[in-house]
Amino acid sequence: MRKFEDKLSDEEVQDLTNQTRTDVDGKIRYEDTTFDSPVPSRNLKPVHSSTPDNSTKHKSKEQNYLRMLNVKFPSIKTKQGQLHNLLDSTKPDIIFGIETWLDSRIKDSQIFPPGYNIFRNDRNLNGEGVLIAVQDNLISSPVPELHTDCEIVWCKLELVGHKAIYLTSYYNPKTFNEEGYIQVERSIDRAISIKTHLL
Repeated sequence: MRKFEDKLSDEEVQDLTNQTRTDVDGKIRYEDTTFDSPVPSRNLKPVHSSTPDNSTKHKSKEQNYLRMLNVKFPSIKTKQGQLHNLLDSTKPDIIFGIETWLDSRIKDSQIFPPGYNIFRNDRNLNGEGVLIAVQDNLISSPVPELHTDCEIVWCKLELVGHKAIYLTSYYNPKTFNEEGYIQVERSIDRAISIKTHLL
């Protein structure tokens, strides 16, 4: 997981914006976000042309992958501006977050911009907590029956023509003990027992 600091160095921004792309077929590709170069390209096409460019008449293929972002937020509520900038620059479909430091008094709308369904497992304001944020144009729902007494949250993602995908965000705190590992294993066993899905 990447560290989310108040002031980010160029290297930290590079690390934060590393993304995972998962094809709907289950293949995973890793890709770094790149920003537009200030140096003009030598192969620019003119804005207007006397001869129409027929290649632009074809519709582009639909996106066939999910863009995912993993973020460690030591207290997400104090980093809302940075979070919004990160979301604007990376445009993830799904965000996995740890160390949110939230509790039930803080609403999703106080943290995330509109356009995401948020699934949280809050611990307290002084540490811990996990979340999954899924763009609201994707069909997602909570799966509380998979939760156990550890830092884990699950949601179900339904894609047309594909098996349901169960997503989880999990954090192993420094205070974890043997009982914590038993709880994680129990949660995963519950997920595995669901037959018609992908993990």
